[in-house]
Amino acid sequence: MPKIERRATLVMLGLLASMATAARAQETSGAEVWQRAQEDYAVGRYADAYGGFAHLADSGRAEAARVAIQMHRFGPMLYRQSFTASREQLRQWHRTIDRAARGESPQLVEAGPR
Repeated sequence: MPKIERRATLVMLGLLASMATAARAQETSGAEVWQRAQEDYAVGRYADAYGGFAHLADSGRAEAARVAIQMHRFGPMLYRQSFTASREQLRQWHRTIDRAARGESPQLVEAGPR
């Protein structure tokens, strides 16, 4: 095999390995964000928890969308603070929940997000 072909093959293998590693890291990252948001919520760090849930909701995680909507809606009454979300975010989160309820989206967060 000529030197250029060998180098191209090695580069391609390296890129494929990097892509696989990045995909695994993203999965772990989502699960870690979910876990951290739950922990923040449990100890009363509601703003931090909302940030995590909103991030996951924006990524299409149905259970996180449900929690983020609840925190947005009842923030002042339950948490003594307001949590912001744009109208478009709220629409997207509701669509995510609706799709999951119809079985169209596997992104329910039970053992951690995908």
